[in-house]
Amino acid sequence: MIINIQALNFKANSPLTEYVQKKMDKINLLYDKVSSISVYFKLLNNNTKQNKFSEFILHIPGEDLVVKKQGQSFEECVDLSLDAIKIQLEKEKNKKRK
Repeated sequence: MIINIQALNFKANSPLTEYVQKKMDKINLLYDKVSSISVYFKLLNNNTKQNKFSEFILHIPGEDLVVKKQGQSFEECVDLSLDAIKIQLEKEKNKKRK
């Protein structure tokens, strides 16, 4: 599985990319048909504490699953996204079984 990480308005550091890689490796255990994941991080230009934004696009045969989350840190966005991805993949697996 290929993971592409892009950061907008800032430079993503190594610990953040390693954190994403570690968390997204769990996706392959849940659903082995994910061919690649595109991850976009954006630092929003507002004065709120929740100025970090992430978008995850999972490329699976037949469609793409998209999860967008906003939080106080990029790690929080990754964790929130992973929870939402697990739910979407479970729905996708159940849809394929029917």
